[in-house]
Amino acid sequence: MAFRRLCERALGRRGPGHLTRLQGRALVSSAAARGRCEALVYHKHGEPLRVIQLQTLQSAELRDSDIRAQMLAAPINPSDINMVQGTYPILPDLPAIGGNEGVGQVMDVGSKVTNLKPGDWVIPSDAGLGTWRTEAVGNMNGFIKVPKNIPLLCAATLGVNPCTAYRMLSDFETLKPGDSVIQNAANSGVGQATIQIAKAMGLKTINVIRNRPDLQQLTDSLISIGADYVITEEALRKPEMKELFKKVPRPRLALNENVANSTPINHNILCTERRDYSNIWGNGKTTYHRSSGKGVYLFKVEVPILSVENVHLVSAVINKCRRIFVL
Repeated sequence: MAFRRLCERALGRRGPGHLTRLQGRALVSSAAARGRCEALVYHKHGEPLRVIQLQTLQSAELRDSDIRAQMLAAPINPSDINMVQGTYPILPDLPAIGGNEGVGQVMDVGSKVTNLKPGDWVIPSDAGLGTWRTEAVGNMNGFIKVPKNIPLLCAATLGVNPCTAYRMLSDFETLKPGDSVIQNAANSGVGQATIQIAKAMGLKTINVIRNRPDLQQLTDSLISIGADYVITEEALRKPEMKELFKKVPRPRLALNENVANSTPINHNILCTERRDYSNIWGNGKTTYHRSSGKGVYLFKVEVPILSVENVHLVSAVINKCRRIFVL
């Protein structure tokens, strides 16, 4: 919470979903003013409040294939914090600017840029841009154009959670309308995106959450965005779960999005008509479970990484997600 307040004081004001909206005081349009930008920089790894500093930097030179974008909004994602702490599997060279997601508006383009123009909204196509800044300069292939008529928060968070959810629903099992999916941590960012994308795909979702004082409020919220069933971890363990499967088919896909602190999804509740299923683990651990008559076996699945090298794949996934994902 203290770190969020630091970001808000440094670069903007707090918006929905802990979104930092970058204020116009630093986003002026004169060429002289755009020669410098403000950014949240860290020179060593550690707790964000200790290592991050607000610095004024010289803007990078705009080359022929580059664009210059002023950042409009950037979220604070747990992976961003992990990068600052030095605990994330992928780390940028130091010193680094925090933040991997965000949406910016193109201000200038180089002479060889043909796919973007001033006024376009863009998001990074890869991690590592450093979005906690007021201005960014980079190669045109490092950005993807998004429509300006989608909500700002949606645009700023489009590149990670919705894409993750879409690929989990698409890459590991062939699902058809009427099939069901079960997930835990259903109130997380990825979980909520999964609910909405699954709804658009005609899938039924069984959503597991932890018990809490505002359980009914959270349940109503998830149902409002498309959840079919919302149950607690305690209910998941009870024999009465079999009654649910009189209303909905047993799941063909299980998404375990919180390995360390959440109840694992028992393979016995999954589809009995098939001998295999996918169980996608969060926190950077992607595992495929294949069940057989002799038990459950685990082996690692190599998942293609969304990066600038396969920007067409990134664009295709994002284009699908933006048509589906709503606030």
